[in-house]
Amino acid sequence: MMNIINEEEIDPMEGIEEVTAPNGYVLNHNAFEVLVDSNTAYQMDQTSGDAIIEVTMENQPVKGKLTIKKSGEVLASFDKDFGYEMSSLADAEFAVYAAEDIYTPDWQRDENGNRIVIHAKDSRQRVQLSRQVPAVRPLYSGW
Repeated sequence: MMNIINEEEIDPMEGIEEVTAPNGYVLNHNAFEVLVDSNTAYQMDQTSGDAIIEVTMENQPVKGKLTIKKSGEVLASFDKDFGYEMSSLADAEFAVYAAEDIYTPDWQRDENGNRIVIHAKDSRQRVQLSRQVPAVRPLYSGW
């Protein structure tokens, strides 16, 4: 049942702030105002008699962070024998694949009742480098 609010009963600008995010989603720290006036539709709670105004907010899923570092032995010196040291290697390329279907964390379902897939099994994911690894010094140049 939809009713219309009497303007004299409420403050026309109400602030809304998310205090707890749904499991698997990021807390939205941005508060926003909602105009509540005589044209605002609401529902009455049958138990408490409270007026309920439904507001929709978009949730942002929590995303993980993956750090990939390639290192190996590089030639560092030569004194009758080659000397090697472990160092980060530049220009390495990586591909990340989903080992299984990855679903929305809150069990959302599509119009057919199937869980919504974010990344399908074996789908290749884009790897965004957060910083460029500095190039390793060239193979020993003190010949």
